[in-house]
Amino acid sequence: MKNRISKLNRYQKALLLGMALMIVVFAGIYVITANREGCIYRNAFLVLSEENGSAVYTGKVDGKAATITVSPDKTVLFAFGEKRYGPYTVREDRAFVPAGCRDEGLTGVEIRLGSELIFRGAYDPDGYGSGMVLYYEDEASEESGITMQHGSAVYFDANGAIVDAWDDADAPSCADILELASDPEPVSRGNWSLYALGVFLCLVNAVMILFAYELFRFQMSFRIRNAQKAEPSDFEVDCWYISWTVMAVVAFACFIMGLRIL
Repeated sequence: MKNRISKLNRYQKALLLGMALMIVVFAGIYVITANREGCIYRNAFLVLSEENGSAVYTGKVDGKAATITVSPDKTVLFAFGEKRYGPYTVREDRAFVPAGCRDEGLTGVEIRLGSELIFRGAYDPDGYGSGMVLYYEDEASEESGITMQHGSAVYFDANGAIVDAWDDADAPSCADILELASDPEPVSRGNWSLYALGVFLCLVNAVMILFAYELFRFQMSFRIRNAQKAEPSDFEVDCWYISWTVMAVVAFACFIMGLRIL
């Protein structure tokens, strides 16, 4: 095998070395990433830690440093860049559920910003499969509930019309507050299936590079006589280099994509 590798040109050796480094380096990154738990907030992964009994989520949201602190008493503080929001306090009580929704198994809840009441009613965390659904305390039935678009400060009525909107896009919505206050199940990043696919592609590519002529003649043996004496054309060799490069790039993409998928 050493003799075979020594006969490769610089580009072929560089590809083999690059793929070997990708396998080793990404293995370390995946191990570290898999051990870091957190939550998904507005399509960003925030790392979970504990500080004085409170859950602290840190990371970047829309390119801004973000810190979200959730106390055991369901007090939530948000910090995005230089902006601060909160403290928001969440209190659950079955009495807050609208009369028309009492049989729906909803959770009654009240949200306050300091001493100011900003929401009182009930919510369904799963909604209709499209996000969290909130129902104000004075609403008569489930059909008249208010749908909260996840991760935004825009509210919609039952007909899909905007009924309220906040000017500050960084401000957390009631859905954001409720989701974090409800002690979400920690998640971790890193999809090992995509890592395994990346490793597989690297190994296949390595075999294609190391045994290029043998594979070529094996394929030709089904088409021509004396295939062992066949020589590839310059165009065929160029196609080899293109395929090797594309395979390495696809493997790298698999490694990267795996880190972005839970």
